[in-house]
Amino acid sequence: PEYAAKIVPAAAATNVIREVDRIRDTYMERDKIMHELRRRRLLRHDVRMPKAYQQKLGGERAIKLPLMYRLVQTAVGQVMKRPPRVHVEPLNAQDRTAAEQMAKADSLLVQATNNLSRTPWLYGLAFSLMGDGLVVNKTMPGPWSGFPIAREGDDPKDYNARVAEFVASYPLPFYSRVVDPLTFYPPLSEYGDGPVIESGWRSTREVMRTLQLEFKGKDIVVKQDLSPSDPDKIPDAKPYPEQELPPGVAGSIRVSEVWTKSHCAVVIQPYDKVIVFENTMGELPYEWGFADPTGVEDPTNIGMSVAFPLYYITPWIDTMVGIAAAWALWAPPTVYTTQDPVPGLRSTGEVRIENLQLGKMYNLPPGMKMNVLVPPNVGQQLLGLLSFLIDAA
Repeated sequence: PEYAAKIVPAAAATNVIREVDRIRDTYMERDKIMHELRRRRLLRHDVRMPKAYQQKLGGERAIKLPLMYRLVQTAVGQVMKRPPRVHVEPLNAQDRTAAEQMAKADSLLVQATNNLSRTPWLYGLAFSLMGDGLVVNKTMPGPWSGFPIAREGDDPKDYNARVAEFVASYPLPFYSRVVDPLTFYPPLSEYGDGPVIESGWRSTREVMRTLQLEFKGKDIVVKQDLSPSDPDKIPDAKPYPEQELPPGVAGSIRVSEVWTKSHCAVVIQPYDKVIVFENTMGELPYEWGFADPTGVEDPTNIGMSVAFPLYYITPWIDTMVGIAAAWALWAPPTVYTTQDPVPGLRSTGEVRIENLQLGKMYNLPPGMKMNVLVPPNVGQQLLGLLSFLIDAA
């Protein structure tokens, strides 16, 4: 669908931008925890190791247990073991047949949407719900506005072929996709009303093309709002190729969509532009839910991932596993020698670490004795502590 866009005046645009920044700052702690959960679940975090072991078992060589990854994978596998079914509760006995038919239709619609999606839609919903603790789905109108219209004198067979080709290309009048929870900010009002914001980085060229914008000097304007140029005057702005951006323009910009039931405002930063469209759907295009609701009305704690219990314990588990591995590899029994006093030979009291090769015979001087230094048995204590931490999580 085509939308009539207009740029909001500077004073009103400033208020919108301030409100978007305020809401994003409110969700800052949630974004930090959700991002760290992803890093630790996908084994991208850094393992803290003692300085003596950092060279051997630090950085990329660190041992990381995939506990969070397996936990989320198991939860998603249990949920997606069978296709999701929709249940519609009948209002009364007479409504039972209609409720059953609606449930069957909704189940078929869910399967059709998943089969026609270019990305794994259902699995994306499940992994977002279990891994991040928040799942967001966005539904937008599809390109059915281009449905073939029969022209006068058209052959019915040719027209039916055009319709069949169109339906095969665009089988549903809407699109659904999974929204990254790190870019979604639901309303925080007392009764759940208010605007919904989706904010993230997008390609500058894609934004300019989609919103029908273009550069005018160092500013951006809507194409239909441009005043007609004087054909006798050459523009003094610096020209640039069609497939490139003007010099000094970044390849990506932050775009925030502010949705209400009547309008959609698109905030383009750092140009501080706000473009308003009419929301022709009359409803918000987002649906969202939480994996583990806590009942706490706080942006950070309102819903938790199934892996959140391991959030603070995983770094300690990886550290202890690394220490145990380092102790087993680089703390073997150490051979040393001592010099005891003997007649005619003064004892020096020297204790030396000997680099002896196994399987060879060594003749020691008079008074020199060989001993073995065995490190303390800390393996059982470490294993017991690891088992306690994993069981507690």
